[in-house]
Formats: sequence, C-alpha cells, structure tokens
Amino acid sequence: MRPEQDGAVPTAAEFALAKVGEVRDDPDARLALLRSLYAGPSGDGTTHLPYRRAAIAFVRWQLRRGLLGPPDGPRPGSPWWRAVNERLLRDGWEALALWDGYDPAGATASAFPSVEFISPGDRAAARPRSARADRSCAR
Repeated sequence: MRPEQDGAVPTAAEFALAKVGEVRDDPDARLALLRSLYAGPSGDGTTHLPYRRAAIAFVRWQLRRGLLGPPDGPRPGSPWWRAVNERLLRDGWEALALWDGYDPAGATASAFPSVEFISPGDRAAARPRSARADRSCAR
C-alpha cells in the first residue's frame, strides 16, 4: 500500500473509505476491488485472506440479482444490499491496512476481527501486528 499523492499516510479508516468511495456506484468495480483485496497489499497474493471464493461468490450473486446498481441508475440497486456490500469491502480493506501498519485512529470496531484472518502464511506472524493495533486503539 502507498501514501496519498501529497505524501501523507492516511489512517486505516481513511484508506478503506477512499478505496470503497472510488467504486461506490460501479457494481463491476466493487467486484474488482474485492478481488484486489485478496491479492494482498503488494498485489502478489503472498498475504493469505481466507474465504476468498465465498466472498467473490457472494458479490457475484449480488451482481446477478442487480442489487448493487447505483441509486440514480436505470435499475437502482437495493440500498440495504449496497450497504452490506460496502461494509464487506470497507472492513476487508481497513483490516488489511491495519495489518499493514496503518494508523488505527478512527478504525471501525468491525474491522478488527478481520485482522485475525489475515496472515502471511503463518497465522502466528499476523498476531503481533493485530495486537499492536488493538493496543493503539485502547489509548
């Protein structure tokens, strides 16, 4: 992951919000963003996130049903399903940013359990980063 264009490093929450904001009204881009999440922070797939196939199948189902269309589009999607999908995307990207060392300030509580699912092949190696993020939020 990389800093913003101005050189400032966003918090994990800001990073995730920006990622999701870019695809909010583009259903196919939502699926692409989910796929890129599972490619890991460097895009090479070395970071393991379980449930990739299930998450992608779930979003494909949402797409087939037309649930993710933009609110002002010809076939508006469901506000509820759009929110569910957005939470899935945001939690995943926020957790990955937390795991990658981004500032946990303002992080959503629902992102922290997802950090435990991220591992570089060895679940024990992911725990210290997660614990560090949890301690930082407790301050």
